[in-house]
Amino acid sequence: MTLAVLSNGTTIQHLGVAIEDVTSIKGAQIENAIVDVTSLDSLSKENISGLSSPNNFTIEMNWINSATQRGLRDSSTSDAFRINLPDGTIYTFNALVDSFQIVPESGGALKATVSIRADYVSWGESSAFTGNTYFLVSGVATEAQVLAGGVATDLTTLN
Repeated sequence: MTLAVLSNGTTIQHLGVAIEDVTSIKGAQIENAIVDVTSLDSLSKENISGLSSPNNFTIEMNWINSATQRGLRDSSTSDAFRINLPDGTIYTFNALVDSFQIVPESGGALKATVSIRADYVSWGESSAFTGNTYFLVSGVATEAQVLAGGVATDLTTLN
């Protein structure tokens, strides 16, 4: 018996507002750099895990020319994003928009593809906006601070 979860119900937010008509989100992956620490007395190659680096994310959507989609297209700063999966997993991150492309297809819907580069990615579980506190690579932030545009500059009290 499978424990698979349908992806229907997945949402992504930009600056706390849901992006409409998203059809796919790709690239929610973090890679660690491998650092060679082999020394002269090593019997074989030795490595340690280095800094983690989130990949670019690609968001594909039906282009409906909404204020939210235009805001994403026109973004020029590192903004707060949040992906909510139906199983309760939440990805929070700040990212810059690398590219935004509107793609007309013959006989198909007008599409938009957005490539964003994440500064960091944090994940946790929550069922709603409940004032949860999130551990982030760069510190600690409350949910409101994450949605308001980024990471806390001072540490907050954990719930």
